[in-house]
Amino acid sequence: MKKTLSLLLLLFLMNTVRAQRQNTYFFKNNGRQVTLRDSADFIRIIQEPDPGSTHFKLKEYYTDGTEKVAGYISRIFPLVYEGSYRTFNQQGKRMDSVYYLHGKITGQASYYYPDGQLRELREYPAPQVESNSGQEMAPPPKSKLIYWADSTGKVLVRAGNGYFIKTYQKGEKDEFTVEGQYANGYKTGEWKMKSLSGNDQYKEFFEDGKMQKGERVKDGNTYVYTQETEKPEFESGLKDLYKYIGKGLRYPADAVEKGISGTVGLSFVVEKDGQVTDLLVSNSVYPSLDQEAFRILKNCPKWKPGKEHGIPVRVRYNLPVTFSFGR
Repeated sequence: MKKTLSLLLLLFLMNTVRAQRQNTYFFKNNGRQVTLRDSADFIRIIQEPDPGSTHFKLKEYYTDGTEKVAGYISRIFPLVYEGSYRTFNQQGKRMDSVYYLHGKITGQASYYYPDGQLRELREYPAPQVESNSGQEMAPPPKSKLIYWADSTGKVLVRAGNGYFIKTYQKGEKDEFTVEGQYANGYKTGEWKMKSLSGNDQYKEFFEDGKMQKGERVKDGNTYVYTQETEKPEFESGLKDLYKYIGKGLRYPADAVEKGISGTVGLSFVVEKDGQVTDLLVSNSVYPSLDQEAFRILKNCPKWKPGKEHGIPVRVRYNLPVTFSFGR
């Protein structure tokens, strides 16, 4: 009798797993979706929510089968992360462990060195929600550093206080040292960076984590700024970008005839001069829709480039383009 009950239970569990449909996708590391497993750098599996849940299970694997990502999402494209989220390197070592709410990191987050040693702990604010409308508001744009240790295990920041110093290499050309004081989890006072070659350095001044001013000298040129980083931006703003897309987009006749709609994901690089390059489809819907989304972005005007510490840098940007019959 016990054997019969065990067999029935096993069959029930197997049927339950089968009932939870899942989709498998193949991706390159630059975010481009490919059709063949042999062409992929990693594999993404999205499984339908468990009974009573609204969140999809998200799993990613390196091509050798090693786990890369484990988490949950509330939307498939673009991915909106929810709840516990962990990443691993190809050696199976944990790289980070964070918690998401409405696609934004909240609460305490842990980050690790490639050997699995704890590097830092950060505290992120919770997304704020308007009580009347239920609409999410942007959270404060800063996190608190709680703990930081160098690669030897020496703790430099504890309980949000300490003197931070880090030396790193950028590419194969130069070495940089960044240093400054943390107080109550935030940068304070003077922070400075200097390259080993001496051709790149900056000084930045902070109060409670907010930059007051920065000055950078690189290759003999001086840059004055008030933000550590600036995202790329369409020359006249995001609203005008969608106006540009809406005005120029043509719904392909074959997609109209077949009633096909959906959101095409595009990924591209905004160069230092604002040019859009390396454009690719990261989420495919239908060939003609993919091609039309690609066309409209390929011909778009220049953007304002992203900046780091006052100077333009190359930044990869992701953009959804929606085709809808109610558009």
